[in-house]
Amino acid sequence: MPNDKGYRVASVRWDPVMRQSWATIVSCGHPEWPSLSLRTAGTDPAVHGLSTQVREEGSPLVRAGDVVELWRQEDLLRIEVSGVAEQSGSMGETIRVRLLRRPGSSQSAEEQFSGVVRGRADVEMQP
Repeated sequence: MPNDKGYRVASVRWDPVMRQSWATIVSCGHPEWPSLSLRTAGTDPAVHGLSTQVREEGSPLVRAGDVVELWRQEDLLRIEVSGVAEQSGSMGETIRVRLLRRPGSSQSAEEQFSGVVRGRADVEMQP
């Protein structure tokens, strides 16, 4: 195996309804693992910094202190909020995220959630 570390872009597909492209990412070292889909900003992954090797294993996509998008998708609902990563994490790892307070908000207690890293500054909220 010449390179069994990291991840690679297996395919890119365009969603014409949402006008977004999605890159399908697979593990080079474990091709039997389920693939992940990451939203990209366009149709060509090379234009947006995705390459055949996305990241080396162990290199975090999210670092503690980064502002991230925390989201959850259900059948008829999508929730997106901004938060600050409390931990660093690589693709597929679970980290803690603290919600950002809005100016003038009466929120007294800080809210923390767990989520799975799906990409750079992209965390999927756990149920």
